[in-house]
Amino acid sequence: MINLHREAKRLLLSDGYGKFDLIERVIPQEILLHERPRYIISLICITLDVDRSSFNRFTFVSWLGRYRKKVRSGVTITPLPGIEEPSGWKDFQPTIPKTVSETVSKKLIKIVKPQNDDL
Repeated sequence: MINLHREAKRLLLSDGYGKFDLIERVIPQEILLHERPRYIISLICITLDVDRSSFNRFTFVSWLGRYRKKVRSGVTITPLPGIEEPSGWKDFQPTIPKTVSETVSKKLIKIVKPQNDDL
C-alpha cells in the first residue's frame, strides 16, 4: 500500500501522460463518483501528502469527468420489480380529439363599472 501511494504521488507530480492513473486505486470509487472535485482534491493532498498547487486543478477536474463518464457508461439501470417497461412508440394509439363545437362553450361575462364612491 505504501508503494502504491508513493507511485501515485510520483505520477501525480510528474509532467507526463497518465498523472491520475493510480488515483482510482488510492481513492475509493464511491468517493470519485459522488463527491465534489474540491473535496477529492483535498483528500488526494492529505492522502498522498502533496501540496494543492503541485498539480493543475483544471486537469484533474477534466480527468474526473472522463473517469465518471467511463465508469457510468458500463452501469446498466435495472427497472424496479413490478413496473413494466413502456411499450414501443409503434404501439401508441392517439386519442380522438374533440371537435371545436364540443370544446367551446358559451359564457356570459358581465363587466361592472365601479361607482365614484368605490374608488
